[in-house]
Amino acid sequence: MNDDLYYSVENIENEDDFLSFMELLIKDYKTNRRTWENTTLSTYLEAIADCTDGIDQRHKNLHMTPPPNPSWRRFADILLTATIYE
Repeated sequence: MNDDLYYSVENIENEDDFLSFMELLIKDYKTNRRTWENTTLSTYLEAIADCTDGIDQRHKNLHMTPPPNPSWRRFADILLTATIYE
């Protein structure tokens, strides 16, 4: 997983930032697919649903402040977490 993705998520403040993140996420999938836990659309969508339900706990575990609800940053965080969520 590309460290730029994590940095990008933390700095999302608007739609343009989100779109830049999405470009990085797509590029990461194309180049680092083997590092993703969920490589099919089905498993990725299931992980998105599970991440959405558990994202607040993830922030607590990592001592992170959750972004306000709803936000482009929160949506990007869910998409990124779903790449590795089991």
